[in-house]
Amino acid sequence: MSSDHPLQLEQQLSVVPTDGKDSYTGRYEAWGHNGVPHLMGSVVMGQAALAAYETVPQNFSLHSVHSRFLGAGMKSVPIQYEVQRVTTTSRSACRVVQAKQKGVVKVMNTFNFTGPAPEDRTPQIFDHVPKPSSETLAAASTPTDLGLDDGHAGLYGVIAKKPKGWPANTAYPAISNIRLSVSDDEEISQRKYRIKFRTLFPNTTSKAQLVATRFFSDFYTLDTPLTVQDIDFGFRPIGDRSSSPKLNPTKIKVLSTLSHTLHFCVTEGFDVHEGILMECVTKWAKGRRAAIGITIWDTRGKLIATGEQEGYFVFNETPKVESSKI
Repeated sequence: MSSDHPLQLEQQLSVVPTDGKDSYTGRYEAWGHNGVPHLMGSVVMGQAALAAYETVPQNFSLHSVHSRFLGAGMKSVPIQYEVQRVTTTSRSACRVVQAKQKGVVKVMNTFNFTGPAPEDRTPQIFDHVPKPSSETLAAASTPTDLGLDDGHAGLYGVIAKKPKGWPANTAYPAISNIRLSVSDDEEISQRKYRIKFRTLFPNTTSKAQLVATRFFSDFYTLDTPLTVQDIDFGFRPIGDRSSSPKLNPTKIKVLSTLSHTLHFCVTEGFDVHEGILMECVTKWAKGRRAAIGITIWDTRGKLIATGEQEGYFVFNETPKVESSKI
């Protein structure tokens, strides 16, 4: 199967070299939600990962990522990805990727890669992987419901315009993302916010699978503190099948990511085209900041990755907060 099919996510996020050494830019104009001038963090992180991949040995796999957001990027301005080769050994590599617009660093990314290696010769003392709950397994195996799909309708159901040079007939990446549910735990910090994702076109390589997972790990994650406390932030409620382009009321003036970290537990053996489930919890929230815990499973309940995202929130008015403490 061709790796440059226009409906493959890796192709839609692809980067091309520029004049500078280890410098890249997006092949196509950056995608972002319709009506929002700012660039999606998932786009920057996905393209930065592909830029880093260009500088490591071909058989290396993404192992962990940390992204620090220093400023808001704009969709209308080209992004430059400058890769710094920190270390490269036979078994690992580290790359720092600066995402710049007009010479200003917007996102600083650190990528760690691992190379293929034979089985360790010493006995292993660890043999524990968390088992998914019955609720997690049920959500992970839930088929995609097109009636609840937010993947290619755009923000608030508004149909977006295609970015310049976009290779596909749709304005959005060929993805499906559905906000499934929130668990009913009494304690706010224990409520699991569940989102189901899949690519609409098969991924041809393990690199494409890992980059797609990285891309999805930023989708709807920032909504977690708001969703588990039922705070209106403009998006349609979970389970709402309406496609009205009318904006929902929102109490949010600003919401942005400060940092995002992801650790892969496996680098192969899962299929993002088949689907992955992301569970998010509010680990803590104080003032305008909140830390969000991330766990990603495949459709059979196999643990793929864990991570954390820190968000920054400004309200137009003081939201009603439940008596439970986060």
